[in-house]
This record gives sequence, structure tokens and C-alpha cells, in this order.
Amino acid sequence: MAVVTPTVANHCIGTFISGDVDRRLKCLKSDGTSTCATWRYFTVSCGKVNSQCSTTSGAFVSASVCCAQNLW
Repeated sequence: MAVVTPTVANHCIGTFISGDVDRRLKCLKSDGTSTCATWRYFTVSCGKVNSQCSTTSGAFVSASVCCAQNLW
């Protein structure tokens, strides 16, 4: 089965090479266009003097938060 990339034209539904469905959240951007959002991983940016901050830390953010906060 061919891979189909989720796009706004196909309502953010695609397929993986295995045939499984790849669903993403369709979001309306502030400029009136739409995009397909998915979860993202954000890493920490530490200041030079902060000894309690670890640059190996990070967090996954859900698609709904990426959409609401405009985290493109």
C-alpha cells in the first residue's frame, strides 16, 4: 500500500506504509488557512547559570495544544 501524507485536502487523514491510518488534527490558523497538526516534542533551553536545568529533558505536547497555542 502506498503512503499517503495527511494534508488539508484529504481532511488530515493519510496512511502509513503498513496500511494503518494516520490521523491528524485539522487546525485553522490565524491567517485563515488550515494545517494538519500532530503531537510534537519540545526540548528545554537552559540558561548558563541554572544548575537545576537539564538539556536532556523535554516534553511531548498534544496536537490540540499545538493547535490552540500556534506551535508550528
